[in-house]
Amino acid sequence: MTKSAVSPVSNGTAAPLIKSLEAVDRGTGLMCTLDSLTDETTANARTGHVSHTYPTLTNEGVASPSVAPAVTSALMQDALQVLQHLTTNTIDQKELVALWYEGSGMCANGGIIARSAWQAVDDAIVPLAIRSDSLQDLSTLAHSIFTSTWIPQQWPADDSPLALEHAYKLNGPSWAAVGMHCFINGMALSQSRPGPQASQTAAKDYDSVKRESFDACLKCINFCERFGHMNELTLCLLLRVSMLVTWCYGDDTYLAWRLTGDVSSMIFALGYHETQVPSPNVPPYLVDYRGNLVAMAYEVDKQLATFTGRPPRLPRRYLSVGLSFNAMQAVQVTGFPTSDDRNIALRYRYGAAVNEIREDALDLCFGGKSSELVAQVEQLMVRASFVWSTLPGDIKYTPAVWQQVKPMYAIGILELRINLLYSEFLLGKLVMHHSAKHRDGLVQTSQSVLSLVVSAFNQTTIQELPKHRIDLEWWTVLYAMPCASILVLELFRSIEQPNHPAMCNRSAVIRDLSVLVSCCDWLVEPNNSNYALCKQAQSVFSKSLDRIINHSAPMPIMPAAQTSLATPDPSTTDMNAANGQANMLTDDPEWLAWLDTIDLDLDPWLYQPESDFTASTGGT
Repeated sequence: MTKSAVSPVSNGTAAPLIKSLEAVDRGTGLMCTLDSLTDETTANARTGHVSHTYPTLTNEGVASPSVAPAVTSALMQDALQVLQHLTTNTIDQKELVALWYEGSGMCANGGIIARSAWQAVDDAIVPLAIRSDSLQDLSTLAHSIFTSTWIPQQWPADDSPLALEHAYKLNGPSWAAVGMHCFINGMALSQSRPGPQASQTAAKDYDSVKRESFDACLKCINFCERFGHMNELTLCLLLRVSMLVTWCYGDDTYLAWRLTGDVSSMIFALGYHETQVPSPNVPPYLVDYRGNLVAMAYEVDKQLATFTGRPPRLPRRYLSVGLSFNAMQAVQVTGFPTSDDRNIALRYRYGAAVNEIREDALDLCFGGKSSELVAQVEQLMVRASFVWSTLPGDIKYTPAVWQQVKPMYAIGILELRINLLYSEFLLGKLVMHHSAKHRDGLVQTSQSVLSLVVSAFNQTTIQELPKHRIDLEWWTVLYAMPCASILVLELFRSIEQPNHPAMCNRSAVIRDLSVLVSCCDWLVEPNNSNYALCKQAQSVFSKSLDRIINHSAPMPIMPAAQTSLATPDPSTTDMNAANGQANMLTDDPEWLAWLDTIDLDLDPWLYQPESDFTASTGGT
């Protein structure tokens, strides 16, 4: 009988895979006509298929090979490298892993299913690898892991750590579990730094072992795909590795983009995008876990699409798994040991509603010009406000959250707010040419985002900062810098046009920009890909702050007759030109180069949206 893509029940008989609550018309579906539970002999007689030695797509998901694939010399060579990686590094990773989980929480790192996999490998595989006296011993161990990888994972009825660890050991840890061990080690290293007395060699060791962990993860994923070990843990590993790669090679690496696309492919192949219901061999906690993985993948997909300028690959129109905002009202998540962890799991699920706003904002960004653009943006702004107003109170950010929960949970809740505000930032950029009202709104949204990012630094103690360096660096580079640039433009404009004060709190912006400059100085290490960008930002914002502070707060020449910005007073502009005064908005080549780096248009601050310039350019 063809092996099922999920676990058999305890008596060894196969139970039906999860089906959608609603029928799905897959068109012809010719590639999936062979049901994964069809008797092999009957299937061969009916279809002429031979026994598969590779995973196949079925109507229910992915079926493992009916015959165990051969372990080629190339596969064995990669397997030996993975096992040697587990035993040869000299960094004490157990302590780092414990500290990492303490700082980052269970939910964000794969939950108990991932943590138990790490523990099972650390208990059952690592000691055997260490005791292996020869390559032959390691080869024997590798063969046993390949065998475990071919056998479907049997999940326990409950999600306690002991039950999960026992299930991994009973089945035999798979390459997915080994890969999760390598991932958690790599991320723990990413969040850690050598002590102040460590040598340069030790620092290089951290970076080298981190990259070796990433390479080992990729090998383990390849083993799982080759042997058809496609399940919740494998998807979690692939999703998390798409994050680890950014800490090995930078946020702009092509590998992050490719791996995120692979996550989408695996979700659709396994059928996790469809509505899930419990079954005898898929307990409720596993159904919740699948939903959490899809929600996290949906968020990562939108974030990466935003900051690479590429279309997302996991559109919600194909997701019937229950990520809609209405579906969130009744969701219950399991698999997390504390109420704080469950709140963070809920934050990812409700975050899907927030990321729907981001997806629609990206559709407008990538969709080209439209005569209905302003109306579409305003409607989406209203939806964003509604989503925020209806979120549950325990995952809705307020400054008091820092006193109510641990910093790691406060940061997760804060990210939800920043994410939604940044979608409003993107929408504001789309229409900032159309009216002073929209430009003013963009300025105010930018100040809100920058203030929230800075608050995370102010609320996190010196001892806690290393644990949250990943989040803080991401927010600084991808959220704070674009918003800070808008605010600098606005302060420059208020100096050039003293009749029209800045539409932001000048002193608060200067204070937050000062914190941002300081963070750019220490947050990113020299070997990090964001280091050059942070140093460029530090130089640009530091120089801009000097120029702003050296001008006293501008006093209007005459009372402004309106609250929104208007076309600059020509007499003021002519006077500056006559006196040989350069325009602060345009006279610094480094500043102009920075605006090009972050793809920010200077024109709305040079020409008023009500002017003829807007009409001549189409306002976009």
